[in-house]
Amino acid sequence: MSREKGAGLLIVLFAVCMSFLTTANAKADSSQITVIPDKAGAKVSVIIADTSMSGQNVSVVCYAPGWGGDTNDWNANRGYISYIGQVKVSGTTTVSFPVKGGVQSGNYTLVLGYTGGKISKPFSFDGGGGAIVSISAPNSVKAVQTAAKKVKVTWNKVSGAAGYNVYRSTKKFGTYSKVGTASKASFTDKKIKAGKTYYYKVAASNGSNQSDAAKVTVMKQPKIKVKSAKHSAKVSWKKDGSASGYRVYMSAKKKGKFKVAAVVKGKKKVKATVKKLKSGKTYYFKVSAYKEVGKKKIAGKASAVKNVRIK
Repeated sequence: MSREKGAGLLIVLFAVCMSFLTTANAKADSSQITVIPDKAGAKVSVIIADTSMSGQNVSVVCYAPGWGGDTNDWNANRGYISYIGQVKVSGTTTVSFPVKGGVQSGNYTLVLGYTGGKISKPFSFDGGGGAIVSISAPNSVKAVQTAAKKVKVTWNKVSGAAGYNVYRSTKKFGTYSKVGTASKASFTDKKIKAGKTYYYKVAASNGSNQSDAAKVTVMKQPKIKVKSAKHSAKVSWKKDGSASGYRVYMSAKKKGKFKVAAVVKGKKKVKATVKKLKSGKTYYFKVSAYKEVGKKKIAGKASAVKNVRIK
């Protein structure tokens, strides 16, 4: 078979498989599916004893560790597919397949799909014995902005977890991409953008069960206007729904040291007047939103610097 025909067949097969995986069915029973990993042979055997699948063509998709969990996104997940195929189920059926790319450390996910249903089954080659690993999803996941360019994600420890993988998306039901790993029950994301909303999920590194999504909206970078008045400057900006208040900074030099000239409490108040300034002198201003986290005030990204000559 030519490479072009092989690739076309794989895409068609994937499309057929995905059509089976789009709808959940209460008849699907994961306890009737047995996964037997063979580390030495770099292959997997699956025993299907679920009677609801009998007589059907069942799709078999095996995802490698690091998979984001979306069975409907071909482009995002094709790099993690270790095996894809179909089997005709008749009574108790066994299907065996090699693992593409060799055995990796971490948790694989087997997805069996048939008309109207699907079953997901995590397993691992780790530990040498090839036992099936079923690690609970972390709970109490929280995401909080802790600095202008940082979001801290925390969760409860999971028994049996070798570590944790953290996934992020800009949509709650979108595609989640892995953004980091952690050995403890916390992770700091340093690659965030002002004004963006993020959703985070966490899974044990040796388990595929992902947590519920935790949402955080990063404070915006304000856009400010500065007007001159008699011995004063009037600074204004647009409100930030994720902020607790704002700080106005001022300096007598563009590249000088900026000091807090005013603190505005409440996200709806969007202006401040800085008084007792020298007439004819130029001052430089910038504004940052802040969020109260416990007893701390976390500052967001500061605005661009604006200057004004005082009347």
